[in-house]
Amino acid sequence: IFLKGLFIISIAVLAILGIVLPSSASSRATATFALGDSGGQMPVGIIRGVLSTRVGYAGGDTEDPTYHNLGNHIESIQIDYDSQVISFKKLLSIFAESHDSTRVSFARQYMSAIFYSDEKQREEAFAWK
Repeated sequence: IFLKGLFIISIAVLAILGIVLPSSASSRATATFALGDSGGQMPVGIIRGVLSTRVGYAGGDTEDPTYHNLGNHIESIQIDYDSQVISFKKLLSIFAESHDSTRVSFARQYMSAIFYSDEKQREEAFAWK
């Protein structure tokens, strides 16, 4: 779904390898973003409430994507965070401040995207301005 220059995509199409989604009973949550080809970087590693980060490929259907064979995947960052300390909305704001989502990408691999992992994240992503 295209919104404000971004694609918002269900985590169901996530293809970052080795990921185990958190239990809904805990305050551990996962957010996944693609920053496009604008050279943006999300400065999340030092933010209170961010537990871990990893980069990979999301949004495609190629099995076991790599840089040289990523098919229709998008380069992405996945963030594990404590939702009692930092909100998904705050991560959306950091995402917005970290790059220019209106810049046209020259390849799908570098497009801007927000991936959601549950209905609440989906609603917040669509309501986000």
